[in-house]
Amino acid sequence: MSKVDVDVVIVSPMRRALTTCALVFKNHKSKAPIIVDPLFREIMESGCDIGSRLRESMKDYPDFDYSLIKNIDYWYIESLRNEASRK
Repeated sequence: MSKVDVDVVIVSPMRRALTTCALVFKNHKSKAPIIVDPLFREIMESGCDIGSRLRESMKDYPDFDYSLIKNIDYWYIESLRNEASRK
């Protein structure tokens, strides 16, 4: 049982982060909202930094708030360093 009060949780859309977050906060006493933020992740450097299909994660973690994600299918593009590549 956690002794820490939490007001809000911000998590990366990366599958490994969503899974960890769900496990850690599953029975947390605060029941804080969990917000998925595409900018709260690694800077994209290689192909392994492209996350899994977010639509699948949304089905697995339906209680998370995905409202900050503008493009569900290509959310990882927002974190590309090179602006020309983002376009």
